[in-house]
Amino acid sequence: MGRVIIGLAIRKRRKELGLSQSELASRLGYKDHSTLAKVETGVNDITIDTLFKYAKALDISATDLLNHSLDEGEGIYRLDFDYLPTFPNIHDCKVERIIVGKDSFSLVFERGIARHDSVRFHHPRADSLEIEYHLTDEPELYLAKGRRIIPAPYETLKDLVNESLIYLCEYVGYKSVIIKLCGASLAILNLTVNQVDYRWIE
Repeated sequence: MGRVIIGLAIRKRRKELGLSQSELASRLGYKDHSTLAKVETGVNDITIDTLFKYAKALDISATDLLNHSLDEGEGIYRLDFDYLPTFPNIHDCKVERIIVGKDSFSLVFERGIARHDSVRFHHPRADSLEIEYHLTDEPELYLAKGRRIIPAPYETLKDLVNESLIYLCEYVGYKSVIIKLCGASLAILNLTVNQVDYRWIE
């Protein structure tokens, strides 16, 4: 298995549970946290038997831990598990195109996206990025008008790209993502989703 990917998944799950390395090492029966630190950073690989041991200590099934690690290595983030992924932080990047599909919604970002510090950290060789949200319900769009936030037809979202739309931030919940975009006005998207795909373009 990919030692770096599984190590990152273990570290992420540990942080989701609010455990220090020492606390998880204790659960695993280690004398100190040095072995765990080597696993989390990909220095040490683990066997399948050890994977089950880690999964039990992290209160997650080995299958979910492995699937989660493999998915995130491919840029796939599932929102229908008991724990939530952490998306790459791509704030302040310009949206060049919006694709509205029947069961999906995609944002295509500007060329040269890695010039932004937030992107360079996640994918330093990226030229662009497409994020696809797999929808399980009708999206909701809200626009700021003065001091009021009012609902707007979802289809009008494509028109906002002409306003030099900037991706501000997102809030991730169980099967949901709220996205804030800024153009001539603030746009807030409320999406019910079960998966989000990050496709980095080099």
